[in-house]
Amino acid sequence: MLTMLIKHEFKSTWKIMGLICAVLVITGIISGIFLSFVPLNADIENDKAAAALGFSLTFGFITYLIIVISLSVLSTGYLVIHYYRSLYTSQGYLSFTLPASIPEVISSRMIVGCIWSLISGLCLSICIALPILGLSKASNMMLYDFFYEMADVFELTNAPFLIVEYIILAVFSTVSTLFMYYFCISVGQLWQEHKIVGAIICYFATNIVLKIFSAIASISTGSSTGSLGFGMFTIEKYIDASGEIMMQDFFNATFISGIIYNIITIIIFVLVSIYISNKKLNLD
Repeated sequence: MLTMLIKHEFKSTWKIMGLICAVLVITGIISGIFLSFVPLNADIENDKAAAALGFSLTFGFITYLIIVISLSVLSTGYLVIHYYRSLYTSQGYLSFTLPASIPEVISSRMIVGCIWSLISGLCLSICIALPILGLSKASNMMLYDFFYEMADVFELTNAPFLIVEYIILAVFSTVSTLFMYYFCISVGQLWQEHKIVGAIICYFATNIVLKIFSAIASISTGSSTGSLGFGMFTIEKYIDASGEIMMQDFFNATFISGIIYNIITIIIFVLVSIYISNKKLNLD
């Protein structure tokens, strides 16, 4: 039954989420093509031509930012609103009358939301990467050389492994953030008359608790435990006897602790959301 519920969820969400992802990729392609033909290395002696180029770049960059930020917010907002409407409004009556257990109903929403969140995150990464590639072509700068130099500056002997760790961290962080919204919505249902207000209060309270926990964990472990790194104040624990910062060890500890931190929060958010819906749900 869980498989059928997941298929139904994809049918309900693919049009809007597919459109958002498609626009993100198209925006990246257009921006990349545009930047690849910008004469960054050319000597522009005409003041009007230079001003026109500067205006075009500024206008294009602002438009790009507006589109990317708007679509990112829209993507998350749509998934959160869909979760709420399909479970805790009048639609919820239909969802919970299906021949499936409540954990299956909740899990199907979370699984599909997780998949779409990761897909949109991938499309967002493409939307950001393509303009960078176009800019590197226009400036005759090889990205490989840039990353190699950065790895050399920070003395990262195992940079590819750190990149893999960071990608894994980004994946778990994305899922944890989405599930936190789901968690807050579920907890908000405990307020019979003020469910939306309860969800908002839960959101701020959850953020405060997580920040405190992250700070304590960072200080005790000497790493940055937050979603993508809590802070650099713990870096003094990675200074060797000669006064050099062991960036390789610091980044490795930060990414590993961040992955563990997000896995723990994901488990908590999922279990609590399912428990509330299974034991405390009271649709009105």
